[in-house]
Amino acid sequence: MITDHATLLCYSVYVMACTPCKSPDRRVFTAEMNIHFPGRENLDKPTVWAFHLVTICVNCGCGEFMVHDELLHQLNEHETGSKAS
Repeated sequence: MITDHATLLCYSVYVMACTPCKSPDRRVFTAEMNIHFPGRENLDKPTVWAFHLVTICVNCGCGEFMVHDELLHQLNEHETGSKAS
C-alpha cells in the first residue's frame, strides 16, 4: 500500500488509460471502504474495513482498486467462517 504523498503523486501521474472508455483522464484518490457480505443470512457478520487507493476515470466514472493479501485473508476468513492460525 502506498502511504507517503510523494509516491502517491508519482503514482497518480503514471496511471494507465481507462479500460472501458480508453480515456487517459484518471485520478488516484484515497478511500475508506466498509465491505459487507451479501444476503440476509450475513447481517450478523462483521464488516471488513479497507483503506485503499482508488483510481477513478473522470470521463466515465469507472473505478478500480486492488485488494491486498491481508484483506483477502480477512474476507475469506469471514466468508468461510473459519479462523486461520
